[in-house]
Amino acid sequence: MWGCLLFAAGLRLVPEGQRSALYAFRTLSDAGVALADGSDAPVTAPEPLASVAAAADRRTASGHVLVPGQAVAAGEALRWWTAGAARAAFLEGERG
Repeated sequence: MWGCLLFAAGLRLVPEGQRSALYAFRTLSDAGVALADGSDAPVTAPEPLASVAAAADRRTASGHVLVPGQAVAAGEALRWWTAGAARAAFLEGERG
């Protein structure tokens, strides 16, 4: 879904004044939206822990922090990769 590469793209492609809406995971989660995460491999690396870390610290690969107020706990992001992804695929009873 996102991660360091997408954060970097957001820095490159979105004007600074509009970045507060990028990857608004905290806002979505607080609103009760069911979130799922996964990789866009081969566009991004299929590395769940890198994605979880990016959700928690909001850092790009170059060290920039993107909208720190949208950070989530690592455990919450990990649930998106596991239970959230299973739910999105209608496989809650089998995976996650």
